[in-house]
Parts: sequence; structure tokens; C-alpha cells
Amino acid sequence: RTGLNRSSSLAFSPCMLKNSSECYSFTPSMKRFYFDITFGPAYHFSKLQAKHAEAEDYTEARENTESYLFSFTASARGSVLWRNGVMLSSGLTYTQASDKFDYYDPNAKRETITHVIVDTVNGPNGPIIVWDTISVIERGERTIKHANKYRFLDLPITVGYELEGEKFNLSVNAGIILNLMFKQKGRILSPDGEVVYIDSGDDASYHAYKSNVGLSLIRELWPCLQMETGSSYTGRTSCQIHCQTN
Repeated sequence: RTGLNRSSSLAFSPCMLKNSSECYSFTPSMKRFYFDITFGPAYHFSKLQAKHAEAEDYTEARENTESYLFSFTASARGSVLWRNGVMLSSGLTYTQASDKFDYYDPNAKRETITHVIVDTVNGPNGPIIVWDTISVIERGERTIKHANKYRFLDLPITVGYELEGEKFNLSVNAGIILNLMFKQKGRILSPDGEVVYIDSGDDASYHAYKSNVGLSLIRELWPCLQMETGSSYTGRTSCQIHCQTN
């Protein structure tokens, strides 16, 4: 015994009754908030298109020397779902695409120019050096294999609608993607048919691409199946359509 007096009371309020008309509802219009992080392989589809007839040969040469290797993507996104089923989502998505540059020239030619001193003549103001130029041309086969990397940082903004069932939810989304960064590094063919080095971080390299690819459209379908064990499986199918390319 401590000598302290303790007391408790039980109060009843009409708000304890379900659907009571005497209570004000503070329930917000927002139903839930999602946050998802995804990582996995991706398929990066790119196609070169000549803007005029003179560039068709160059486009064909690029397509013959570049082939798809692999890609992966990682994203973090938050979504707000309202009670009427409308969903608003946004976040960041990082994608790295790789392709193989495979170049072969059976009739390659390399010219080396060397400047040499052939004579020295005594002049009125001192010795005069006489230079000559030696040009050496080498012919043979040239093979270049190189892995190119393309990195994207995007900001997706989508609006969707979610249908809820007892064991199955379906979410349909559509929106836009703003490209924040586009970096490239590797080798490609120039319009002159020469092998050039591209590097967005090197001003001395060949500049073939813009710093970003502009605006894209996106469509997504998210089915979610609720298992009887309490777990769930969520699938995601998306399609991106670029409105502006390099």
C-alpha cells in the first residue's frame, strides 16, 4: 500500500455509436498514400529516322553498327489516392541503357605525317632550319567494338483511377514524363563516316545529342491481386512514347 488514492471514470459519448448524427466527421477526403520503390531490367527501344533523303545512308550506317545490349531502371514514387478513386503520382526514375558499337572496315587507311629536319643553312641572322614532311599511308583492316551507355533521369507525373474489389485492384494511369538529364558516353559514326567519341561530360568530344530528350507520354496498367494468406502480388505494365528525340 502506498497511501495514494486512485480513481477512474467511464464517460459515454454519442460519438461512440456508429453513424451518429450528433458528431462531426473529421475524415479527410484522401483515402490512402502509396510509396513504392522499383528496380529491375528494362527494354530501351530507340530508332533513328532521317529528316531528309541525304541522311538516309548515314541512318543506315548507324543502325548497322549499333545494337541493343541491356538496360535497367530504378524509380521512387509517391501516390495519393482520394476516396473517389482518383490517384495522383510523381517521383524520380533513373534508367541506364547500353548498346554495342560494332565497326568493321576491310579497307581501312591510316596516314601518319612526320616533320623532320633535312638541312641547316647559315644565314645572315643565324642558322636556318630546313624542314621536310614525310607521309606514311598504312592500309589494312580496322575493327572496333565498344559498349555505349545512355543515362536518363526523369520526372513522371501521372493521373489515374483505381478500381477496388475484394481480392483484386486495378489501377490505370496516364501522364507525362519530364526528362531532367540525358548523359551519353561511347562511340558512334559521324555523318562523314568517321568513328567519333561521344561524352556529355567532355566538351572536346563529338556532340551528337541534346542534353535532354524533352517530353514523353506514359500509359500504365497496375493490377494487384490480394491473396487469402494476407500477401499481395502487384504487376506493372507501362508504355512510354517520346514526343521529342535527338
